[in-house]
Amino acid sequence: MLQLRYRVPALTTAEAAILLEEHWSLRATLTPLPGERDLNFRASTADGRLFVLKLSELAHSSAVELEAAALTHVAARDPALPLPRLVPTQDGLAYATVRDGETTVLARLLTWLPGTPLAIWKPHSPELQYCVGQALGRLALALRDFRHPAAQRLLKWELGTASWALEHLGKVSDHGKRSFLEEILEYHQSSVVPALDSLRRSVLHNDGNDHNILVEAERDGRPRVSGILDFGDMCETAVAADVAIAMSYIMLDKPDPISAAARLLAGYHSVLPLEEKEIELLFDLVRSRLALSVVNAALQAELEPGNRYLQISAAPAWKTLERLRRYQKRLALYRFRHACDLEPCPAGTRVVQWLDRNRGSFAPLLGTPTDSTDLYVFDASVDSGDLGTPDVWRDRSRFAAHVRQALDSAGVRVAVGRYDEVRPLYTSPLFAVEGNEGTEWRTVHTAIDVFAEPGTPIFAPLRGRVHSLRDNAGDGNYGPTVVLEHRIDEEELVFWTLYGHLSRESLQRLEPGAEVGAGELIGWVGTSDVNGGWWPHVHVQVIADLLDYEGDFPGVARPLEREVWLSLSPDPTPLLALPREARASPPPSSSDLEQRRSRVIGPSLRLSYRDPLHIVRGRSEEHTSELQSQFHLVCRLLLEK
Repeated sequence: MLQLRYRVPALTTAEAAILLEEHWSLRATLTPLPGERDLNFRASTADGRLFVLKLSELAHSSAVELEAAALTHVAARDPALPLPRLVPTQDGLAYATVRDGETTVLARLLTWLPGTPLAIWKPHSPELQYCVGQALGRLALALRDFRHPAAQRLLKWELGTASWALEHLGKVSDHGKRSFLEEILEYHQSSVVPALDSLRRSVLHNDGNDHNILVEAERDGRPRVSGILDFGDMCETAVAADVAIAMSYIMLDKPDPISAAARLLAGYHSVLPLEEKEIELLFDLVRSRLALSVVNAALQAELEPGNRYLQISAAPAWKTLERLRRYQKRLALYRFRHACDLEPCPAGTRVVQWLDRNRGSFAPLLGTPTDSTDLYVFDASVDSGDLGTPDVWRDRSRFAAHVRQALDSAGVRVAVGRYDEVRPLYTSPLFAVEGNEGTEWRTVHTAIDVFAEPGTPIFAPLRGRVHSLRDNAGDGNYGPTVVLEHRIDEEELVFWTLYGHLSRESLQRLEPGAEVGAGELIGWVGTSDVNGGWWPHVHVQVIADLLDYEGDFPGVARPLEREVWLSLSPDPTPLLALPREARASPPPSSSDLEQRRSRVIGPSLRLSYRDPLHIVRGRSEEHTSELQSQFHLVCRLLLEK
């Protein structure tokens, strides 16, 4: 029978102290600690030693035996893993059996681990998130060959038994919350639980929450995991469920929960690699765990209204669920795949291969082919010699004239802006992202810009149909936008192309669902007053997964997510018959280089994707010029090979 409420022994602090002295010959000052199933105390001896005394009712004896066996097993498999160790009684037993009136109580003593709970430790740096994942992965790896009959138990926190929460949804008073939780839990029951049956299972910790992870600083100031606590929810469960539980808690109170979860996942996967089908379930398992936490808190509020510990995660869990509600599930999957060193969007590779095989067979975008003698690759990167000074590119009308002058000086008809280029141009709030370490900026260009005069006709490079149209009005946006869908039946391949910054007349001549032939007119280059305020050009983007967007799709990405968005938006240069120079050089990935940059420029390392202008606002003109020079130096250091 599934147990939803646990009886905790009723011993007083004084009685527990006597018990400790009788069975362990320890005199100590006891301080109560929180717990759902056990009565817990910190025991502090006069000579400075610290322990944890845990008291459980006899009904939980199998769980106590499971915990003792698991701790012994892990200590043998991975001695350096920071786990509590059982302190045997005077009689050499793992625990003592004592009477409390008519109740039998099991008492065990554990070593105390130093550190601060992850829930309290700040900040949760990406490095720390990765370390937490690694520590939990090591624990899971050490337990892979562990077996115990008590692990085959019904437990409310085992994600395969989450149906109990549906029966108690009525405890959630808010109708809107209750409806959303019901949606999550019903999907979990109908789709996630059956999928769990095909996944790897093992005896696992099953409760990597932020109060069960301890953190302390190394001598160099870097945080490390100093302890993993509370093995009371151990059971045989899916490996994916174990990591998903930890991911759900590392997300709490994060503006960008997916980034935190992905970093923890990367650490876990580095020790215990996950299979693709396990990764596919993580987003749903995270939502299910958070939903269970909210429902359990509502249930416990009724059963034990005075126990604040049982409510500790309810509010942040709900807030995180609301954030995940606005997040596209497939995008989360792609980010999790990338964290596990897999191609983020597998369809992206197939699109790239097809475009490369058919390079040279596509209709010209501008109606007539453009060769290298009539083409100028315009460098709009942070280290550009073409871009001009910030006072030029901040003023879009001045910048449009600047681009026109560059084309005239080069004596060419067409210029292109590069794919995969880090640009400082995107400074409006439209491109700001609330990251876990402050505001970040989407600066990596995931398309090709083709500069041309307003009114220049734009033609479809390949056959397709009109998927959607939209005027994405607003400063810095696309303006009129056309999205075409392309189905390559013989390849069983579907992808999309997006054309932004067009004229309003472009939207009037097309209808959603209309067939478009290769070389057919789809619109005209728009003017700056309708195209979002940009210089006249068309933004051409290939998209492997449209992520349910209509008439729109992000055309620049955070550097943090660069590989994911480049996988979603493959290189369009084969489609446009452009030279290799139209794709920016990939940034270096050497850890040695990253460390060297950190030493050289320290906190300025993130300038390429934070507000590129925040260092010059509110300064004198002379100081601004000096800071701009420093900024460009930083950018060169960021992009050098």
